[in-house]
Amino acid sequence: MSSSVLEPLQTEAKRESAPEANTLTLERLFNRYYTARQVAGAAGRTLHDYIKHMEWFRRIVQIDNSYISLF
Repeated sequence: MSSSVLEPLQTEAKRESAPEANTLTLERLFNRYYTARQVAGAAGRTLHDYIKHMEWFRRIVQIDNSYISLF
């Protein structure tokens, strides 16, 4: 049997709701940056501040533009 037969079928709604694996969302970009900073040896306080500032950014964007979904 071919692999296409074994793969489950996806509905159009499911494909539209989840970003593709190669799509860089703001969340994925932040995670890449955060991980790179961890590996580079950034201080714990610095890493904590990155998370705190990203959370503030999310809240501001959602308040001002409730129709936008970033994550």
